[in-house]
Amino acid sequence: LFNSLHPAINYNASVYSLSVITTVDPDNKILVPSVFYKISHNSLFPSEKKSTGYGLDLKTNFSDNFTFYAGYSFYNQNNSGDINNFELSGEFRSDLVSGGLRYFSRKGYYVNNLVVSAQPLLNLPHQYEDSNPLLGSNYNSSAVNGMGGHLILNFWKIILNNSAAYYFDTDNPGRLFSSLPEFTYRGGLYYTGLLFNDNLDLKTGIVFYYTGKRSSITNASQGFVAVNSTHRLDFTLAGVIQKVATIYFAWENLLNSQYYIVPYYPMPERNIRFGIAWELFN
Repeated sequence: LFNSLHPAINYNASVYSLSVITTVDPDNKILVPSVFYKISHNSLFPSEKKSTGYGLDLKTNFSDNFTFYAGYSFYNQNNSGDINNFELSGEFRSDLVSGGLRYFSRKGYYVNNLVVSAQPLLNLPHQYEDSNPLLGSNYNSSAVNGMGGHLILNFWKIILNNSAAYYFDTDNPGRLFSSLPEFTYRGGLYYTGLLFNDNLDLKTGIVFYYTGKRSSITNASQGFVAVNSTHRLDFTLAGVIQKVATIYFAWENLLNSQYYIVPYYPMPERNIRFGIAWELFN
């Protein structure tokens, strides 16, 4: 595809990557540390500098109900800058309630402008034409920080499932390429149980999705555009008949919300999906 669009540019490259990881896994599994190292190279880039990275993490299991995780990694790319990743999370599990919280941070560099040769293809405005990121020029620091969590409640045959994520500094110019929303949420209310003399294992419910506003790149002359917040409501049903046949039914976008998932890719209108999978032989 690239060679046909720009025959004057040779995109042939020799690429390799090698990584190794070591984990200490004691019998008690209370503390499980790991370290890793990675090296890679792409001959397409003019520099002979190789991309290298390393990281370490620690998992803890204080009890059967509570776990904790912390991890850090550093990666130096030969065509850009340094990237630092950090994650911290904890989770609680029981028969009635389970939930967790997670914090993550990604700090690194982004390029002020896009590749010059890509401008005719993407038809981007002039302010994105000035430099070539393949040459490693014109970088600014950027960061993506956020929190996520989930909460699951089990009562009798009713399950309430919630998960959400929030990203800080959504107006950071370095976030333009990421197209991350400022907030996302998914909530489901389900009924699950065995019916018809235990011949049908059923799970059915209503699922609600919300995605906050975000910036996204387009192939139009305006370059980056703001995508407004969106929401969707689905009905789902899935069941296993006598442990042999699996049926599923989904009525998506019940409210018939009309919006673009990303610019120029519309959310389908109210629609139905269904199917069956049958195990004929053991």
